[in-house]
Amino acid sequence: MRCALAPSNDRSSSTHRRSSSSRIAADLVITEQTVKGHVSNILSKLHLADRTQAAVYAWREGVVGDESD
Repeated sequence: MRCALAPSNDRSSSTHRRSSSSRIAADLVITEQTVKGHVSNILSKLHLADRTQAAVYAWREGVVGDESD
């Protein structure tokens, strides 16, 4: 399973963040700004700096597995 917060190696980090937020917003039928607000709140509550740290946190806590699971 792939985590939506994890950055991809095939794009720059800032480009991926924008497209990732856009995709999440489209999938959930909410605005991109709402997605960014929720991501910001999650990062703040977990004392994390960015989506990469959130992806590592999620993997360590068992929220997501590697892609072979």
